[in-house]
Amino acid sequence: MRLAWLLTIALAGTAHADKKLQGFKPDFVHEAAGCQVQTSGIAKVLAGATELAKTVEAAERAELEHDVDQLTGGLALEKAYCDEVAAMVAFLDANAAATYRSVERELDARYTKIVKLRAASKKTIEELQPTTRKLIPRIARRPDPPAPEPRRIPGKFPSGRAIELPALAGTWRLWGSSTTDTAEYLETPPKEPVITASATTRPFADTTCDDQRKALLARADAEPLVELELPGAKELGVAWGARYTRRQQTTAHLVSVLCVPGKAGGLLATTDMVPADRSALADELGKLMLRMIAAQKP
Repeated sequence: MRLAWLLTIALAGTAHADKKLQGFKPDFVHEAAGCQVQTSGIAKVLAGATELAKTVEAAERAELEHDVDQLTGGLALEKAYCDEVAAMVAFLDANAAATYRSVERELDARYTKIVKLRAASKKTIEELQPTTRKLIPRIARRPDPPAPEPRRIPGKFPSGRAIELPALAGTWRLWGSSTTDTAEYLETPPKEPVITASATTRPFADTTCDDQRKALLARADAEPLVELELPGAKELGVAWGARYTRRQQTTAHLVSVLCVPGKAGGLLATTDMVPADRSALADELGKLMLRMIAAQKP
């Protein structure tokens, strides 16, 4: 590229000076694209290393913080290099009709600056390679952060018990009695397949959670029955949880059940969802069941 630059200077006084001036643009456009790739790569490693530093023990944190500082400095230099090359492309566009002699001084000053930054960038990339090679596998092994909890909307059952409902696209209807709470969900506007769901908590007496489980196992439509373990269920006193698919004519319902023992019976929480393959909604209904159980507990 330096040779091409000197050749243009030598030919600057010819009738084709403008075309020669613009002949530099493709090289600088290509250089700008390569520079952006390097900047993006460093930025990704820097972001990963920054998050990694928050999760490691103090003994490892010092080394990671040093790596973060090194990457931060390298990224700043690479951005300065990219900005200068992009500015050169913009300058060539703005002076497309100019003669070389009219922009010679500024053009040469810009090019000299790019040459220095290009050399500094190459040196920085080489110096960062051991750090990036060390960090990339560690960043890749880092577990993904937990998904943020979806927004919730407050509601209240006829019993007076308050509840936080998942803020979904459809609508909720709350009904029940002084002892039973039910939340029904309907996707709006309805689409095919229509998504409906419900969650209910109701107390039972003169029987136990073991009896409730035996009755569930005896149901012919509760197949296949699998264990359901929800985070936080044990803390609420849940004795057991189960999930199964119930078929009603041609429609499959995904049903989940939790049982909480009490002094003279207990509390049964159930959800029913159609279609049965909406895993994200099933997860939200499971969390809703636990909040409804917590609302029922004295």
